[in-house]
Amino acid sequence: RFYFMDKQFDKVELYIQRMLTLNPKSINAWILRADTAYEQGDLKNAERAYQLITSLYRQQHANERGIEPPEYLINRLRETQAALASKRR
Repeated sequence: RFYFMDKQFDKVELYIQRMLTLNPKSINAWILRADTAYEQGDLKNAERAYQLITSLYRQQHANERGIEPPEYLINRLRETQAALASKRR
C-alpha cells in the first residue's frame, strides 16, 4: 500500500502481478488492482475488478449464511458505477 499511497502505480502493478501469480483468487490483490484503476481514472477496469471481487467473496463464503461483501467494496462499486454513468451523460 505504500507505493499506492505514493502513487507509484507501476510498482503497485508489479506487486499485484506477483500476488495474483501466487493466488489468482486473492481478494486483497484484486482490491488493490481495482483501487489502482479507480485512482488512475480507469473506471471500466475498476468496475470489472470490483465486480470480480464481489463474486470471489461470495464464492469463498458460499457455505456461510448471511455473509455479504464488506461495505467498503459495495460502496466502491457503486461509486465507480455512478462515475461511469455520469461520464456517459
